[in-house]
Amino acid sequence: MKKKEEEIEKYCKVNKINKTKEIHIYLNNMIAEPYLYVDFLEQLREVNNNDSVFIHINSNGGYIDTGIQLINGIENCKGKIITILEGAGHSVASLIFLSGKDKRVMQYSYMLCHYYSGRKQGKGQELEAESKFESKFLKDFFRKIYCGFLSNDEIERLIRGEDFWFSAKQIKRRLKNS
Repeated sequence: MKKKEEEIEKYCKVNKINKTKEIHIYLNNMIAEPYLYVDFLEQLREVNNNDSVFIHINSNGGYIDTGIQLINGIENCKGKIITILEGAGHSVASLIFLSGKDKRVMQYSYMLCHYYSGRKQGKGQELEAESKFESKFLKDFFRKIYCGFLSNDEIERLIRGEDFWFSAKQIKRRLKNS
């Protein structure tokens, strides 16, 4: 138990004067299975209106389902969410970055935006039903998250399979204009 408390203290600083917290969470690996992010999500649920959560991102992406759960957690968090792109922000990591209320971009960071990829298995009718549902659901999801950062034309090209790469300078310009 003590080790877990030390780990939390390492990433969570409490300002004892005004009782606000600063929590630092690092997404520096592939976004993997959802069960690995339970502590991350619990921290988001426990913050107050005056607390700040800094999400440091340097990731080549990963599981879209996990990303969706993290984005839901970010959107429902009572505290101020600051996403900081510190290196790579590829794929689902770009979606997580863009979900922050306050977005910061470090000088040598970069981002890749593209449509999802994946694999399925099951019976034919199940695969068809799932594919039909996911197609509509994920198109709407990508349109919502990328709206303002990418133009409507770019979003539609992304859905058709085009990749978009951005340097830190390009990201900052797009965020300023969104």
